[in-house]
Amino acid sequence: MVVLHTSVLGTIAHSNRKSGLIHRLAKATTLFGVSALGYGVALAQPQADPQTHPDAAFEAAFWEAQKYKLTERPDEAIAAFERCDALKPEGSLSKVELAKLYFEKGRNDKALEYSSKAEALPDIDAQELEVLAEIHAELGLTRSAAGLLERASALRPDDLELMYALATVQIDARLNEAALSTLQRIEAKEGLTAEVGLEKKRLYLISGDVEAAAQALNDLDKAFPQGRIYALQQADLYAANGQSTKAIKIWKGLLKEDTANPHASLGMSAYYQQQGQYEESYQLLKTALQSPELDIDAKIAVLLSFYQASEQSPALKTQSYELLEIAEQVHPTEAKVQAMKGDFLLRDNRKGEAQTAYRNAVSLPGGSLWPIWQQLLSIDLELRQWDRLYSEAVAAVQTHPNQPMVWLFMGYGAERTERTSEARKAFETGRDLAFGQTSLLAQFEASLGMVCDALKDFATSDKHFGKALQLEPDNPLFLNNYAWVLAERSTRLNDALRFTQRSNQLDPNNPNSLDTYAWVLHKMGRNDEALVQIDRAVGLAADPVYWEHKGVILEALGRRSEALSSYQKALELTRSRGQEPTTVVVERLKALQP
Repeated sequence: MVVLHTSVLGTIAHSNRKSGLIHRLAKATTLFGVSALGYGVALAQPQADPQTHPDAAFEAAFWEAQKYKLTERPDEAIAAFERCDALKPEGSLSKVELAKLYFEKGRNDKALEYSSKAEALPDIDAQELEVLAEIHAELGLTRSAAGLLERASALRPDDLELMYALATVQIDARLNEAALSTLQRIEAKEGLTAEVGLEKKRLYLISGDVEAAAQALNDLDKAFPQGRIYALQQADLYAANGQSTKAIKIWKGLLKEDTANPHASLGMSAYYQQQGQYEESYQLLKTALQSPELDIDAKIAVLLSFYQASEQSPALKTQSYELLEIAEQVHPTEAKVQAMKGDFLLRDNRKGEAQTAYRNAVSLPGGSLWPIWQQLLSIDLELRQWDRLYSEAVAAVQTHPNQPMVWLFMGYGAERTERTSEARKAFETGRDLAFGQTSLLAQFEASLGMVCDALKDFATSDKHFGKALQLEPDNPLFLNNYAWVLAERSTRLNDALRFTQRSNQLDPNNPNSLDTYAWVLHKMGRNDEALVQIDRAVGLAADPVYWEHKGVILEALGRRSEALSSYQKALELTRSRGQEPTTVVVERLKALQP
C-alpha cells in the first residue's frame, strides 16, 4: 500500500530620547555640508595650480574627494583627501574625513593614525571630535572616546544631547564618577528626566550598588508616577537581587492602589510560585491575563511556561486551558493566542480542535506565518482530509511561494483529489526550491515518481524513484512505494521484491509495508507466502485496503468463502469511515455471494 511521507512535518517600555552615541553622531554624516547641489559643483570644479593658488587647489581637491565619496569610490576619495591633507597639513577637516574613510574600509590602524593627527590640532571643532569619538567607540576604545567627547562638550557646554552621549560613553568606559558628574550637569540644566534617571540606575548597577539603583528608580517614580512603571522596575530590581521583602512591599502597595495591576500581579504570582503557594500564584496569573493593559507577548510568555510545565500534570493542563480561554476572551482577534491554543491542543492529541485554532490563526492579522500554516497542513495530511489539504495549501502558497514544503503539501492534496497533473507541477516547483536540502529533495523525487506513474509516464517515474533512492537508499517509505508501483505494473517484480523486503527489514511491523510485501508476492504467484504477510498486516491495523487485498489473495488460493468474509470486512470498515467501497470490493462481493 502506498503511504505519504510525514516524517518531515511538524513551531515595560518607557519613552526615551535617542541619546546614544551612534544616533547622536549619525547627524555628522553631512559634517561638511555636501548636498546634491554640492555634488554638482564638485563635478564642475576647475583644476588649480597648487603653487600659485594653494587655496583654490585645496578646494578643487576637496570637491573631487567629495565627488568620489558620494559616488562610493572610497579608494579614490582617500587619495583625494590625502592630497587635501598635503595641501593643508594644519587643517583637521581632511584628517577627520580620512579617519572615517579608513575606518569604513576596516583599516583601523590608519583610522587611528589620522584620528591622532586631527586630535592634536588646536583648531579642531566639536563636531569633528564627535566623529572621531564615534570611531573610537566602535573600536571599543571607550575611554579615549569619552575623552574626545569631553573636549567636544567643553566647546559646546550647552549641548544637552552631547552631554547625554558623553555620559553614555563614560558609563561604558567604567568612568563612574565622571559619568555621575555629567548626569548631574544634565539634571541641573533640565531637571530629572527618564533618560537621566535610567542612566543613573545603569551606572549604579555597574558599580554594584543595588540600593542606589533602586533609589534612582524611586526618584523617577515620584517624578513620573503615571502607570507606576518605575515602581514596577524597582520591585523587579529588588526581586532579581534577592531582596524579595522589598519587592513584595512595592507589589502589594501597587495592588492596593489598583487590584487589577497586571504587572504587580505577575510579580506577586512569581513570588508565590517560588514559595510553593500555587493557588495564590495561579489566581494572580488569571488577574494579570484578564487585563487588556498587559502586553500580548507577556501573556504568551506565561502560556508558554504552562505549556512546558503542564505536559505531565493534569491539574496544570486544566489551568492552561483556563488561561487560554481568558486570553482568547480579552484578545479575540489575536493570532498569537490562537496559535498557542493550537499548540496546546495538538500536544494533547486533540487534532480536530487544534486544526480549528490554527485555521483561525492564519485568518487573523499577523497570523499568516509559515510555522502556523505548516501545523495546519500537517494535521490536514494526518487526518487525510485531502480536499482541505489542497485548498489550504493553495491559500498558503499565496503568502509563502518560496517555501518548498508548501508545494509538497499542495502536491499531496492535488494528488489525492485526482488533480494529478497539478500535483506534478507542484512537486516540480517544490523540488526546484529545495536545492541543497537532501531529505526534502528526495521526498519530492519520490513524490514525482508516484504521480508520473499515475500519469502512465513510467520511464520518468522510474527516473524519479531512482534519484530518490540515490539520495536516500535506505528510506523505507521510498522502497515501499517503488515496490508498490512496480507490483501494480506487474513489471520488474524481482526488483519490487528486493525493495519491499528491504523496506520491511528497515521498518519492521509496519502494516503498510507488510501489505506491499504481500501484494508483490501475490503478483509473483506466491500466494501462500502473501497470505502470511497480509495476515500480519490486518493483525496490526484495521484498514479496509488490507482486507480487500486479503480477499484477492484468498480467492487466488481458491478459498472463496474466506475471501467473501474478507471483502465483507473491507466493506464494513469502509462504511464505518463514511467512505464508499472500491469497485473491486463491490464486484467481488456480487460474484462471491451464494
